[in-house]
Amino acid sequence: MLTKKVYLLIFNLLLFSLWALSQRKSIPFHLDQEKRIILEYIIKGEKVKLFLDTGTSDCVLDTKVSDKLNFLSHKKNREITMTTIGNIPYKVILPDGLYKTDSIFSGSWGLTDMSITRKLLNLGDEVDGFVGIDFKINKIVELDFINNQLCFWDSVPQTYLKNFKGIKVALVKSDFGRETKDSYLWSKDSYIKGVLTVADTIKLHPIFLFDTGGPRYSVVVVYDSLLLKKMVAYKKIAYEKFGINYPTTRLQIPELGIDSAYVRLNILPKCFFDKKKIDAVEPNYVVGLLGVDFFLQYEKILFDCKNRFGYFIKKE
Repeated sequence: MLTKKVYLLIFNLLLFSLWALSQRKSIPFHLDQEKRIILEYIIKGEKVKLFLDTGTSDCVLDTKVSDKLNFLSHKKNREITMTTIGNIPYKVILPDGLYKTDSIFSGSWGLTDMSITRKLLNLGDEVDGFVGIDFKINKIVELDFINNQLCFWDSVPQTYLKNFKGIKVALVKSDFGRETKDSYLWSKDSYIKGVLTVADTIKLHPIFLFDTGGPRYSVVVVYDSLLLKKMVAYKKIAYEKFGINYPTTRLQIPELGIDSAYVRLNILPKCFFDKKKIDAVEPNYVVGLLGVDFFLQYEKILFDCKNRFGYFIKKE
């Protein structure tokens, strides 16, 4: 026969379970053939498949899906051209007002013809749109690769911290090298410090954005045109002299214990800010992007941007 204390313990456990569930919102996902994260999201009771790109805070949906769900009107709204970090242009229809319908994501929705955008962005045929995460609003986000879930928390669970067996790192703010007195209004908290050595002599200290939209382990975006020319010229000379397997770049992220030479590091010019803003950036400024291959070496990653910490559990 169960005692009063046992009943009380069971009751408290049930209450705790209900409280924990109310704290977490989760979205299942799967990886496509290119290892991209495809969310299986429900809008108005209909399942749509959305490519997760943590490198953006935009939310974009296919116009045909929008029509089917009577989600957003796009007949009389304005069309603009947006570009990816690789300078690939694609068309987005923006509503005249701010539409945030039936969405866990913080951004308002734009619309696009995904049959065209899929080809431009090299996305699979199953993708109905893409979404980013605004870490200023979605303060605590977890990518759980064990259970294939994207989770949003109200606060980091104490049980998570108590049983944590991984690496805790400091996250840093970024205003892309243009910090001003107003930066706190919109600068991002989801970066980590690193070191990049090019040609064994050019030592840079970029901050790295966690970017599931990046197809590689790491990409570097260079703001300084002279530095860009030096980096590209060195890679070209090294490849011609020693072959394409010659390691031209050393990547270090001390807090995560990463210290490696990578051969085909993508080097991109900074193209998605206007020239006046770029000119204000300090010389030799670069931003790193840690792509999906970086993410997949971990079982779980939790971003606590409220307290500026990241929790990384590596695969055994």
